[in-house]
Amino acid sequence: MRIWLLYFYSKGNLNTTKPAQIGMYKSSILLTVLFLFCHILVAQPPATERGNVLVEKNKIIKTGTTYALITGISKYQANDSYQNLQYADVDAKAFYNYIVSPAGAKVNAQNVDTLFNENASFMEFWRKFNRIKEKLQKDDVFYIYFSGHGDAYMAEEAYLLAYDAPAGNDRNNYSTGVGLIDIHKLKVRIQQMTSNGVKVILITDACRTNELPGKNEGQSISYQQIFERKAGEIQLISCASNQVSFEGSQWGGGRGLFSWHLINGLKGLADVEPEDGEVTLTELYDYVKKNVNKASYDAVSKKSRQTPQYCCNTADGMVLSMVNPAEKERLTAQLKVGVSYTPDKADYAANKSVHLGSAMKEAGLEDVYKLFLKALNEGRLIEKGGAHEILNDILQQKATTSELASELKFTLSSKLMTDVTKVINTYLYAGTNNNNYTYDYFMTAAKKLELFQHLADSNYYTPLDVKVNLLFLEGHANWQTYNTNIMRYSLSKIDSAIALKPQAAYLYNIKGLMEMALKQFVAGEKTFRKGIQLAPNWLYPYHNLGSCFSNQGKYDSALVYYKKAMQIDSNYQTTYGAVSVLFYSKGQFNTAIEWAQKGLKKDDRDPYLWAQLGYCYNNKKDWKNAFASFHKARYYNPSLVVVNEGLLRVHMYDYKFPDSVGYYVKEMVRPDSLNPMVYQTLGNIFAEFKEYQEAIKMFDVSLSIDSLNPDTWKSVGYTYQAMGKDTVAINSFVKAWEIDSTDANTYNMLGNLYFGLARYQQAQYLYGKAIEYNPENAVLLSNYGQASEMAEDPLLAEQYYRLSLKKDVTYAHAYYQLAILYSKQHKNEAAIRELGEAVKFGNYSKATIEADNFFSPLRNEPGYLELIKKMK
Repeated sequence: MRIWLLYFYSKGNLNTTKPAQIGMYKSSILLTVLFLFCHILVAQPPATERGNVLVEKNKIIKTGTTYALITGISKYQANDSYQNLQYADVDAKAFYNYIVSPAGAKVNAQNVDTLFNENASFMEFWRKFNRIKEKLQKDDVFYIYFSGHGDAYMAEEAYLLAYDAPAGNDRNNYSTGVGLIDIHKLKVRIQQMTSNGVKVILITDACRTNELPGKNEGQSISYQQIFERKAGEIQLISCASNQVSFEGSQWGGGRGLFSWHLINGLKGLADVEPEDGEVTLTELYDYVKKNVNKASYDAVSKKSRQTPQYCCNTADGMVLSMVNPAEKERLTAQLKVGVSYTPDKADYAANKSVHLGSAMKEAGLEDVYKLFLKALNEGRLIEKGGAHEILNDILQQKATTSELASELKFTLSSKLMTDVTKVINTYLYAGTNNNNYTYDYFMTAAKKLELFQHLADSNYYTPLDVKVNLLFLEGHANWQTYNTNIMRYSLSKIDSAIALKPQAAYLYNIKGLMEMALKQFVAGEKTFRKGIQLAPNWLYPYHNLGSCFSNQGKYDSALVYYKKAMQIDSNYQTTYGAVSVLFYSKGQFNTAIEWAQKGLKKDDRDPYLWAQLGYCYNNKKDWKNAFASFHKARYYNPSLVVVNEGLLRVHMYDYKFPDSVGYYVKEMVRPDSLNPMVYQTLGNIFAEFKEYQEAIKMFDVSLSIDSLNPDTWKSVGYTYQAMGKDTVAINSFVKAWEIDSTDANTYNMLGNLYFGLARYQQAQYLYGKAIEYNPENAVLLSNYGQASEMAEDPLLAEQYYRLSLKKDVTYAHAYYQLAILYSKQHKNEAAIRELGEAVKFGNYSKATIEADNFFSPLRNEPGYLELIKKMK
């Protein structure tokens, strides 16, 4: 009797609570699809009862050809997400050796295919599965043996995890659909085969630990989808639901407990009742169950911790192997003396079920096939002259049969999906430096996925997953655009993806980033919270919610979420940079420098961190260190606008090399002459140096590219205000308000304008509107207090200064204004106290305070004199 197996094998390793009894173990659902290798025998009279079935002795059941696919995964691509296993691939290779061995199942190696570790990707599994499926005829036998991790998000999303399974420790990551072998689709394929008279045996050892994202619930769901959703196949599973599948060195020198006894049983040790040289399904199951139960027995609970399962008893009498007496005797003798028996064969089947190279040579297409392979190996998949273009040429050849066309398409689609999966997994991993997240990075992946959609057979992937991920990649490609229309269009793509998959946290994260870029902070906050709810162990939504708060001046809340992000991954340098920006925004430049330097210790090649450090030094007027930091940033990314802007500012403030100013203006424009933010930035710099006409010209260019950016209109308003053109300034601020009526900063800037015109009640109203949209902002509260003071309401002014300090105890301006208020009220002691706090937290100079006439009543006070004496 011969047996062919499709073996996909991977196990989990954990320390047991009873190491003396069990050693290492793995949480597992045994998922093995075994397809009979050769002849299947059932016994005829005299009848004996096996389970609930009478076994008839000597009846030969007709069988055709036997095929097998054997897969073993010990190491996963996302090894930070999935516990690497010790012996899954070893078990798979041992199983292969048994199948093709002359002393074992004697199966023709040409009909056996294997997938081990990094070769066991999602698409490679389906590619090899498809190769065999296309060959199957009635009465053929197909063995599928899977050993690896299995998990689930929900009943409709239960998977076997391929090598390239999605990164991350939240089960929500399964909603990407990448790197996942859909159990439902597998069962549908099996049902098609069994309905056509193919005999299918499924053996699964999905050895999982509770450390997988789905936890116990995911394990239970996977078990149900594998074992309870029957498709006409015979099933052997390594353990019951919510059990663990053990592995350890005590079995065969390093094997899985189930696999060790399974193979030994097939070699003859299961041939006991009767000992007639044949191992039937029920004999094999009884042997494996007995020995696995014994090895996993827990004396405390008096229960076995691993109990293999099988289905269906209507096939109990199937003969799975013919026993080689010499092999059985040899194995028995070795086990008696404790010698581990591990086959030494190393020539494993690979791509033997279809030899594409030979077939192409026979078709007279060897040369063009070599070009196709060369393009694949070099990663040139969609470029001009690449694999897709060559494939199109091959498909036009008359010698290209439908079988060859299908195989070639599957080969290219497999490569395409592998590349796309890497991009999505890198994004999901989050701890990876994301400075390479450019337009081309995501859009190239989108183009590959679009081509995959065109080439691949939809029977082997979920069209919904591809559609959602295509929308995600196309949308994310523009995540750094400064064009409002493009950002809104990209956001619409993400919204469409969310409508299709509302449970996908990775979609909410990018949606929140886009809303934040559009200054929709309230919406962004809500979106990031949804992402956290769906993926509570994922870094990105925590970090980005922190940035959302920081952009609104809600610094305490921002720090809370930045710290949570660092708890998830203390090596993610971008969070350190974000904290640096936070303290920079508060004017605490030394603290900002410290955090930027902490980030650079995590990754000293991050151009954004070097740029951030440069801006900190720039504000301290430390031109030398600012210049050096910006140049370091430019070394790693010479096209970053913020870097060249920083160098331009250094040269304009430390005006020693006039020619350099023009050079860096050109460098800002050169990477993208249609980037509206470049011209807005140049306008802001010109306005800063009172070159107002030049500033307006730059703003006009920016608005001609993107007239919907409220920040540009606010900059225009600020510039006209500085020029004394208040009416034009007001109109510009109103234009910004029309684009986004929820932007607190627009109300604040318009309030500042009215304050400057001594129209304090109108300023007070506008500051109030700003607070309505950003109630935690200390600056806005202080501004409202100052407008109230000028509107002759000192009690309300004091109240809002105190509210400002309650939001930010270090906000020096509020202390300064309180000191003025108390000084005007001749509350000298209180005024001096508040002035001391202002000096403590602010950058006020001795000359500034002495020149301020509001402090005239204090100048003879000892406390005031002592304070001034201590200042420089």
